Amino acid sequence: MVKIAVLSYNSIYNYTVGVIKRLGYNILALPRTFNPKCPESVLPSDTNWQTLMKHKDSLEWFVIFAGKKSSGSLEIIRLACESFQDKKGVLFFVLCDHDLQEKEDVLKSYNIERTQYVCFEDGHLPCQESAILMGYAYDYIERINTKN
Repeated sequence: MVKIAVLSYNSIYNYTVGVIKRLGYNILALPRTFNPKCPESVLPSDTNWQTLMKHKDSLEWFVIFAGKKSSGSLEIIRLACESFQDKKGVLFFVLCDHDLQEKEDVLKSYNIERTQYVCFEDGHLPCQESAILMGYAYDYIERINTKN
């Protein structure tokens, strides 16, 4: 059962779409979702998004990268918030500093708590978010294992 998912429109290190096993947990890696990177590509019919939605009910933690506005970040935030309206608590956004205020405004419009996203500054183009994305997925497992 998949309890954690990680999504980016960029690559995620050497991971392809599929399940990664870590400390007894299944993490669904969804790199290169909504490609080509543009707002018009952010559609619920995307193959990776459809794969994710098959696991929606079992998800406990969903880490989402939202980068540049021109790459569809605002639409990604909207789609995630609308698709997970009944379980917004599983959402966790990783935001780069590109177009940050607009992304935060969209998150606020969906009542996403400040504890549900993190921002990082990155002078690289494209941003280098892979380590951060997977780090938050692994951190969730560590926190759950510590509670048990």
